Amino acid sequence: MTLSILLAAITGILLVYPLLSNSGRFDDDPRFRSIQHLLDLKERSVQSLRDLELDYGTGKLSEAEYLSLRQQARHELGQLLKQLDAHAR
Repeated sequence: MTLSILLAAITGILLVYPLLSNSGRFDDDPRFRSIQHLLDLKERSVQSLRDLELDYGTGKLSEAEYLSLRQQARHELGQLLKQLDAHAR
């Protein structure tokens, strides 16, 4: 009886330990953190473009300001997408 309880406890520990340990987690991988950082920057860049559209549509920006800022934001987004593509290969 005691042996079966001991075996059940050891089996339980062996099954649960990998789930609770930090080893093998993606966020510990520097490559994952780098990709996650680029994805965060991409989301900010896309939001920036949306904000520009809104600001221009509400008259907060002149057409010249809007076109200049949009070109810069699109260029930055393109660079981020190239970096993400390079990580995917």
